[in-house]
Amino acid sequence: MVAAELRQRLVSGSVLTIVGLLALIAGGWFFAILCGTVAGLINFELARLLNGRHLLFWPPLAGVGTLAGFTATYAVAVTLDLTGNLIFPLIFLVTVATAIFVPKDRLLYVAFGGAALIASYNMATARIINGVWLCGWVLMVVAATDIAGFFFGKVLGGPRLAPRISPGKRWSGTIAGWVAAFSVSMLFSNHLGDWIMWAGLALSAFSQLGDLAESWLKRRAGVKNSSSLIPGHGGVLDRFDGMIGANLGLCILDQASIVPVSMFSW
Repeated sequence: MVAAELRQRLVSGSVLTIVGLLALIAGGWFFAILCGTVAGLINFELARLLNGRHLLFWPPLAGVGTLAGFTATYAVAVTLDLTGNLIFPLIFLVTVATAIFVPKDRLLYVAFGGAALIASYNMATARIINGVWLCGWVLMVVAATDIAGFFFGKVLGGPRLAPRISPGKRWSGTIAGWVAAFSVSMLFSNHLGDWIMWAGLALSAFSQLGDLAESWLKRRAGVKNSSSLIPGHGGVLDRFDGMIGANLGLCILDQASIVPVSMFSW
């Protein structure tokens, strides 16, 4: 049983990795549509988490509406050469518009769904402006944080990070995630600069905050996974919660001119 579940997890994880890498390398609309699809699936799952899994009609509309809004916003931004300061209101309006398909807890949906949509848009935009290396660095930092946090948290144990939100998370795993993120960032320093190492620590912390935020949502809803869309892994939100946190963190660092990258102007 365990072997079959592990095999299923490895297969689905490998497929996701290959699809993601191919889209990242291809860039342009290929990567943008993948980012928009992830945002749409996350908001579909979010609508179900907040309103109960018995709803069959409204959550899919929220997901489709998110993808459609993302695609339209991205097309407008690329065509009219809009900057982030102009595009952010459009992104926010997409989330507000799709909230009509969420019968209750609409403020939570707008907050978390808006964060997912902005993070997805950040990645699509960063691929145009900064190329493969920056996006690859963000992906690797999040993956290293997650893997190191899970493994060392299990092996070393110790004090819990946030027992009321996620009892399984330990401070040992949190610190291991920071170390892993810093180590991975060192590999990218030749391409992006030495600033990438301390920025990797910041993104690792933001990634962990995203993970905790999703854990709080699931605990609130009384479920283990956001859905069962990814065999062996759970839901899309389960896999991309750290990416949401990390991308929002990079957005904050960018807007504060703390890092020498530009994510929203081309």
